[in-house]
Amino acid sequence: MNTHNEHFPSELLGASIHTRRDYFLNKTINHPHLERARGELVKMIKCVSAPDIAILTGPTGVGKTTLGMKIEADLMEAHRHEMEHDPNLLPVVRLSAIAPNQGGFTWKDLHVRLLRLFDETQVRQRTLFTVDPYRALDAPRGRAGSTYADEALQRAVESCVRERRTKVLIIDEAHHILLAAKGRRLRE
Repeated sequence: MNTHNEHFPSELLGASIHTRRDYFLNKTINHPHLERARGELVKMIKCVSAPDIAILTGPTGVGKTTLGMKIEADLMEAHRHEMEHDPNLLPVVRLSAIAPNQGGFTWKDLHVRLLRLFDETQVRQRTLFTVDPYRALDAPRGRAGSTYADEALQRAVESCVRERRTKVLIIDEAHHILLAAKGRRLRE
């Protein structure tokens, strides 16, 4: 008896080439190493004294992105009841870090995309346009607006994380953050 075909839908054999292709493109198979990594990450997330940052690495195509999506789905499902009673709650946010075109990683882009995911227009406007004239005066000439805006975006993201009670931030392709960083910038 061939047990390898137990989960393969036989009706797929007569389906169109597009349907068959889509089936295999969307098919995931659990691997023991990924299941172990998933279990370890879930334990870290649940642990109160867990590290602030957990890094999952591996070669291209092994399933890191899929694992991130599964953890996101698990956390959303685990908090579904709470979210029904508190629509402000957003327990997990997942996004991809975009590779820098040139120079260093663009934190401003990451912060803007995070704010869009949080969909917090009021928080963004309140934080970005609150003027601190002393801070602006201390900033180097020519960069006052840029420096201030970058810091304001960071504060807006931090505010969203607190207000939405987000416990987990999944950054896919996070190695892009490290690509252009050297020395002190890498430590930061």
